[in-house]
Amino acid sequence: MAHEIRKAHGSWHPFSDFSELHYLQKHEPWLTGPLVQAQYVWHHYQHNRLEHTCYVVRRLRSRRTLVILLTARGTRDVYLRLHDNETWARTDAESLADEMSTRPPRVAGGQADVDGGPWCVRVVQRVHHCELQIVRSGLIPHTTRIYQSREEAEFRALEAAARHSLRRSN
Repeated sequence: MAHEIRKAHGSWHPFSDFSELHYLQKHEPWLTGPLVQAQYVWHHYQHNRLEHTCYVVRRLRSRRTLVILLTARGTRDVYLRLHDNETWARTDAESLADEMSTRPPRVAGGQADVDGGPWCVRVVQRVHHCELQIVRSGLIPHTTRIYQSREEAEFRALEAAARHSLRRSN
């Protein structure tokens, strides 16, 4: 119980302490190893039920920081975004907390097995913008672009998918 209380106060812990995140390690090498630390950021409740939990994850000796948003039902990841530093990750996590009261992020996209590994294009609708995320082998987006409209993000997603399939067929 004391360990749960320490986690709730926002200190960094080994990733292995967060059993609800373990399934992500099977699909994402960035999350494996003793240098990975996680921190609980916030919970979102709706009608007295836990709906979402947000975490910030980092690797020691790396500036990049990951934001993970999970649903309470089935601990399914809703949103992952890798930021260049912890400050941007925390700002994004706080923005997500504000957005939960109006509209949680909605993810749409598709994936394919390309060049022996998964390749995925996702469009994430946020309250103030839309994100185009491209994922190559794993779960963490390697490219994230911001667009003002969902239509533009979806158009760019189709372009990216077409470009990639053209390169693959040559």
